[in-house]
Amino acid sequence: MVQELLSLLPRMGQTAMLVAIVVALGGAGLWLFGSRYNRALMCLALVSVGAGMGLRLPHWLGWSLDGWASALGLAAILGIIGFVLHEFWGHVAQIMLLSLWAAAITWVNWHGTLSVSWPAFEPGTSIPNYLLEIWRAFPFEVRRIFPFTCGAALVAGAAIAIIWPRFSRLLFHSGAGASLMVMAGLLALKIGCPNCLKSLTHDNSIQVGIFAALVVVGMLWQRRSHKSRKSSGGGNKSSPHNRPSME
Repeated sequence: MVQELLSLLPRMGQTAMLVAIVVALGGAGLWLFGSRYNRALMCLALVSVGAGMGLRLPHWLGWSLDGWASALGLAAILGIIGFVLHEFWGHVAQIMLLSLWAAAITWVNWHGTLSVSWPAFEPGTSIPNYLLEIWRAFPFEVRRIFPFTCGAALVAGAAIAIIWPRFSRLLFHSGAGASLMVMAGLLALKIGCPNCLKSLTHDNSIQVGIFAALVVVGMLWQRRSHKSRKSSGGGNKSSPHNRPSME
């Protein structure tokens, strides 16, 4: 399964290997400690999105405005929204993660012997048009199944967020961290030692089982870490040594 997903990526050089290692390390941190910093991560993510969109906003709307001005303004607005509504955006991220997993499973099971030829990004091409070209590059059978599998994952993710909000937050951080850690780590291994991937099992059920175990371990670790931190904070507050002296 991972071999088929890695085959989707274009050829990359040594610089990409270093970037992949950094991403894998960041994924490991998210896998173990992400839920503790949910507010900061959601705020940072939305600031980045706001800055990226703000740079292109004057071009999209035909405004005679410097892109940096709109970037700073939109980044500030989305950053505040992310700070205040970090729980909501954490649930949105969890739904997007499940949809991404569904898309990956769809590709592995329905692409057959076909592959994807990534379109070249030409200067001046808008992001929506480029994403449309990527969509058209996928085989027809995969495009036909994508809406159903991703839609089912979206509904399941929304249900999880509504019924078990704490579980939803843990699932996102552990799942996203494990995904980044595994895929970026294997990408670095593929670039640095292509023959090493041949020793990995090709049994999809084993790969899915190992990945699911990683996600569960990350969730349990983050839950335990959160509880110990909470109990430690509560203990410090109620400790008689921290109470002001009445003498």
